[in-house]
Amino acid sequence: MMNHRSAMQYLSIMIAAVSLTACGGGGGSDGGSTANKTAPPPAAPTQPAPTDSIDSDTLDQAKNLPDTTSTHIAISSIEKDNHLSAGLAGANVISLARQSCGLSGLSYDDDLAAIAVGHANYIKHVFSNSQPSSFNAHSQASLREVAAYTGSNNPFFTGINFKERLLAAAYPNMRYGAVENIVQTTTRNSAGTALAPQYAAADMATSLLAAPYHLKSLMGLTLGQTGSAMVAYTPYNTDRATNIGYVFVNLSAGNAQSSQQPAPDMVTYPCDGVTNTTTALYHESPSPVAGTGRDLSTDPIGQPVYIRLPAATSIKVSNVRLHDAKRNIDVPTTLLDTLSDPHPNTGYALKPNEAFILPITDNINSCEGKRGRATNCGLHGNTTYTVSFDVLVDNTALKQQRFNFTTGAVSY
Repeated sequence: MMNHRSAMQYLSIMIAAVSLTACGGGGGSDGGSTANKTAPPPAAPTQPAPTDSIDSDTLDQAKNLPDTTSTHIAISSIEKDNHLSAGLAGANVISLARQSCGLSGLSYDDDLAAIAVGHANYIKHVFSNSQPSSFNAHSQASLREVAAYTGSNNPFFTGINFKERLLAAAYPNMRYGAVENIVQTTTRNSAGTALAPQYAAADMATSLLAAPYHLKSLMGLTLGQTGSAMVAYTPYNTDRATNIGYVFVNLSAGNAQSSQQPAPDMVTYPCDGVTNTTTALYHESPSPVAGTGRDLSTDPIGQPVYIRLPAATSIKVSNVRLHDAKRNIDVPTTLLDTLSDPHPNTGYALKPNEAFILPITDNINSCEGKRGRATNCGLHGNTTYTVSFDVLVDNTALKQQRFNFTTGAVSY
């Protein structure tokens, strides 16, 4: 299997091995990377870039796509402009994740998919022809360093930010809120094979669900439809026979129906019975561990646990335990909430009624001998973890929660 950790970037939220870029648009702020963005607001392993959203604060009855291609195929045979079926595979992952944890699934929307295709091709054009030293995956602004391939000089230019791109497409549901999440990854394989696009897209979508700021945007209560795109390309100045890059763009939005759907008492992801989560987060932008001195690319955290109580004004999470029964060990954790969030007063900031449990995996030898000197690949693969915690709601009522989730194969 290829080493995906080699070059996945989360544009804005994750930009290292795989890039995840999440964005929201609608009335707030602009940003890029694996974090959630409100548009316009103040993105080996897959890396998310910040999220961009238009903010107003899944595939319906989604089915898994048929296995129409082998898992790994020749790199030279998969570099095509648009992989709509692969985009659909990634959207399936997100929609099914929502449904598994009590939220509505997402209906596929051709308008959102078309907008996603355009932006994915914009990013592809940049990285096929240049290597910018800095790049905001949610933005189509001209960059002096690579002016020939950015801004209006890029043939796929449709708007500087997510909100402008929605307006240019005359997207009809902007008032209900929309989010943009982006993952970019590049990898080199001397054997000349790579994950087939639909498998890569599913993997990249799963990585978004392990990036806190991206994850919370994908679990938006009022989302009801989605559209995704996946493109493959040869990274600039590399050998086409052994190098490939992927860009996965997911757009999700609300509509009149979804904006009225009732909210669950408590939202978590993962939740009880969820399987095949990633084992590690190697990069997100903005970083959920900014200011701690931690380098996620070498010292990742494990699959985070998102907690939100929609009806609450504030919550306090305590008595957290994350237990691996197979090895009879407790995994140390830290809490990311509105008080500890390293990005206050930004479009990414956590609200007082939400929090993340972050598994600290420094002392877990989880790489299964596949990466030589590396030992920390987050949580153990194919392992069931029991997470339990208390939630003090609005400083009055105490709720207790306990459930199991299971990781997938080790994320490299």
